[in-house]
Amino acid sequence: MKKKRYRSTLGKGRFSLYEVLDSLKLYMLFFWCLCLFIFGSASPLKAQEIALVLSADLKPYLEFAEGFQDLYPRSKLYILPEDTSLVKRYFKKGGLKAVAVGSRALALFQKAPLTLKIYYALLVSPEEAHKILPGRTLCGLYLKLPPQLTFPIIKETLQKEWPSWFERPSPLKMLIPYSAETNKTFLEEARKLGPNLGFEILPYRIERVPELKRILLEEDFDLLYCVPDPIYATEEVIASVLETCLLRHRPACGYNHFFYRKGALLAFVFDYYEMGKQLAQMLLSERCEEAPAHFKVLLNKKVLKFLRKNFYLLKSKNVDQ
Repeated sequence: MKKKRYRSTLGKGRFSLYEVLDSLKLYMLFFWCLCLFIFGSASPLKAQEIALVLSADLKPYLEFAEGFQDLYPRSKLYILPEDTSLVKRYFKKGGLKAVAVGSRALALFQKAPLTLKIYYALLVSPEEAHKILPGRTLCGLYLKLPPQLTFPIIKETLQKEWPSWFERPSPLKMLIPYSAETNKTFLEEARKLGPNLGFEILPYRIERVPELKRILLEEDFDLLYCVPDPIYATEEVIASVLETCLLRHRPACGYNHFFYRKGALLAFVFDYYEMGKQLAQMLLSERCEEAPAHFKVLLNKKVLKFLRKNFYLLKSKNVDQ
């Protein structure tokens, strides 16, 4: 049976029905590829791809990113300053969500559209985040642990490891040096909570770093609490502060591994990998909140032994054996 042939409207040639269908398939394939080329780059952004922006190529940021992407793989990693233009292109294309790790990354979103939902991490406090992006709804994790978390841990740990330290009629004097205005909220909460746990809070505003050592040598205090603050910006300052406390036989509480290694009795240490998973979980559960970052408590047994042997209570002048 002969195949029907149709006259081409484009010329004098003849072709079969099968050739017409083949030609249509080619045209449809071409059209599909063209649409994919034009619109394909924008569609992944609509499909919940998240921009994960790191302030720098530093170990804490990279550990955070690893933890986040292990739990939330639908994210694209950008590292500043190299990827600055790529991040700006992301939110101009209509990206829906972004995670800013560190203050430099968060500042990059100052001109981002309000439709972009922004999460932050590795910032000291919510006050710092909202100072960088005022007037926006933000979600994220901050490093300044509230006294509601840390003060009970200090009391419970030391009552267990060093019970006679609390056996006195007067409250323990907790010295909290600070320089940043962003610490005011923490200090207000500390003043309210301290007396309920047996602590008298002694906040001390520092204008210059040299003042810190003088205060530690001259002030009457029982415990130093180091809150995240610019006065502890260098390892030299931290080492000097802890050395002074040990010379006076006063325990100190810090907030990272360096404090722990250099002589702090207690350190609230952040696990950046777990912190990344913590924020990823917040996104997966569709929650938006500002919460303290995941941390663990380290007790320096060597320092504890030294203090228990040499520490004396200023008023009673009794040696704790």
